[in-house]
Amino acid sequence: MSSVSKYAILGVSFAFASLQAAENGNPVEFVPQEAVSQNSATPSEPANSQQIELINVGNAGANPSVAVEIPAQNPEIQASETLHPVPVPNDSVNPAPVVAPEAKPEENSKENYGHEDVLGDMFSIGAYNRTVQDMKQQRGQQLTSTAVKVEDFIGPINVEADSPCNEVVVIPDWDRYSGDSAKTFSGWKRWWRYLKLKEPLVMNWVDGLVIRIYPKNEIYRSIFVNGIYDPNMVIVTERFLPKNGVMIEAGANMGYFSMLISKYLSAEGKIYALEPSKRDFSRLTDNVSINRLSKAISCHNLAVFDKIGTEKLTVACEERSALNTMGSAFSFKGVDKVEVADVMTITLDEFAKNEGIERLDVLKLDVEGSELRALQGGKNLVERFRPTIILGVNRNAFAASEKLPAGLKKKEKERMEQENASRIYRDIQQTLKDMRYKAYKLVTSPKFELQPVEDLEKARTNIVYCLHESIVPPEFEQPKQIGIFQKIANFFAE
Repeated sequence: MSSVSKYAILGVSFAFASLQAAENGNPVEFVPQEAVSQNSATPSEPANSQQIELINVGNAGANPSVAVEIPAQNPEIQASETLHPVPVPNDSVNPAPVVAPEAKPEENSKENYGHEDVLGDMFSIGAYNRTVQDMKQQRGQQLTSTAVKVEDFIGPINVEADSPCNEVVVIPDWDRYSGDSAKTFSGWKRWWRYLKLKEPLVMNWVDGLVIRIYPKNEIYRSIFVNGIYDPNMVIVTERFLPKNGVMIEAGANMGYFSMLISKYLSAEGKIYALEPSKRDFSRLTDNVSINRLSKAISCHNLAVFDKIGTEKLTVACEERSALNTMGSAFSFKGVDKVEVADVMTITLDEFAKNEGIERLDVLKLDVEGSELRALQGGKNLVERFRPTIILGVNRNAFAASEKLPAGLKKKEKERMEQENASRIYRDIQQTLKDMRYKAYKLVTSPKFELQPVEDLEKARTNIVYCLHESIVPPEFEQPKQIGIFQKIANFFAE
């Protein structure tokens, strides 16, 4: 290229940059390349300059971040400040922002532009000037909580029933009943009373809690008839949770588990309860309110997934409200569908960042077939804190979690569903292995203990407790053995 052409291009570049800088009151001094080469053997940076990382505000993650020199005359922008887009769906229940993943620069991207590339330098300064206003508008929109504010209930609560039990104890045969039947004569009377229930009522519960009981729901029926739900899981969880510990429960439903654990924690403890269904989330916040637990339990109307955005949630009927799923079908046949709703999704890693979580002792993931994707979105969180993971591993939920092609014959569909379930079991097991975790299942007879699981698919359990390989499973206090005569006496006891 001739020297005339070269200086013509440099002249146009300087004029363009000067116009851009003039709009912001920042003069730009042009330094010819020859002058630079005479004064220094290597290109030098301005004495008072800063760098800022920019990402494409319109499409985060699509382009690598680019380091751009900023003249010292712009002190309002701090060095190395990274700005992120804050996408919030219009139909979100939580107006608080969910932050997109930070874009990473390509390995061959330049950290800055030296004078050896004057044309590139001029255009970079122009790009900076054009985005200053956008950056100022984004200023202050930092990572913020997605928690829904819950006001503690003030005033007397109209309690209409009492619980048949007042403490959480080991129930060896818990898996064999959950309110479908009763174990005592008085229990059968409560079962009949629940069957006739038409309107919700408030019941005194264990540990000074109260709970609003809804009719025609299997979980509420169990709590009303037997006084408890998942007691063995509560007892195991408390062994891994310090008094000032932190727990995340994904798939909290109406909050019975978080409520029970909250009574175990001290004032310094914290529970993050996530539930995507609007119906069950409203009941969660209601139970937190009437128990005045807003400081202990933080409520979030979110689904845990492997990406941030929105997904379709198939909401189950009242009777089977615990079966809401983002899969193609429910984990049990014959369950009626109420609706298919758009719900917000978030990864565990992003959730922890938004909430400023600095410790995590227990992570409960019982999300009807989405456990693998939830784990994949929380690898950094798990590797950082090594929490105990309570993980749902329901084969039926795994089988129904993947969308299959339309028009399949029944046998072909069943075959593909089982193949999907087996693959998910293998992928979860490999994910746990990569994170150096071991899986255990809880057995209650002949001894109440955690037994190691070598093959998740053959474990014959719907819940596993996953511990980092450095942790030894604890010993549990064994339940008292009850003889036949005591069982008969208990049956007729009021």
